[in-house]
Amino acid sequence: MNLIETQNLRKVFKQGEVEIEVLKGIDLTVKKGDFISLQGTSGSGKSTLLSILGLLDSPTSGSYFFKGEEVTKLSEERISQIRNQQLGFVFQHFFLIPYLTALENVLIPTLYNKNSKQSQKKARDLLALLNLQDRLHFKPAQLSGGQQQRVAIARALINEPEIILADEPTGQLDSRTGEEILNIFQKINDQGKTIILVTHDPKVAGFARQSIILEDGQIVSQKLTK
Repeated sequence: MNLIETQNLRKVFKQGEVEIEVLKGIDLTVKKGDFISLQGTSGSGKSTLLSILGLLDSPTSGSYFFKGEEVTKLSEERISQIRNQQLGFVFQHFFLIPYLTALENVLIPTLYNKNSKQSQKKARDLLALLNLQDRLHFKPAQLSGGQQQRVAIARALINEPEIILADEPTGQLDSRTGEEILNIFQKINDQGKTIILVTHDPKVAGFARQSIILEDGQIVSQKLTK
């Protein structure tokens, strides 16, 4: 099943009178269970592409289908619904709320259900799965970088999204901790979760099953790695 399909996707930014074409006709298919790395140097368009796939930005032209729905023709309400319920995000900077505990941070995406027993149990189970069962009531400043990123991963998983979108998720971590986080992504993918990961590091990309390389806004290489 195709979760994502793009056709001739373009993104143009305007700086005064100057137009900068960041994405130049991207054709991409993402199937359920894929683990894809998007690689490229700074300015290649990889983070812009991830933002569009994550419904955080819109393309200038071209088509984007999410599970068969053409995104550019959907209402803002429907787009928000897809983004909040079917997509999970993990970023280089953890974006944890400093005055909330690990458990409370994980519960944020559940919004009005955050006090429900079901959501509480799911959040506790996720944190236990990520070996943070003894850090439930710790605030971000009391956690290491690796522990904070694991909280962010639990937060991304709490609504059981179809796809996890990760933008340089090991960028703030040392190599050993980064490898631990990537191993977690592999385990999540082994359980059937679809992952799209942006990185500039070939070693990080090596954890994915499929490699896509962008250069000057175009896909120049696409291959299976495992």
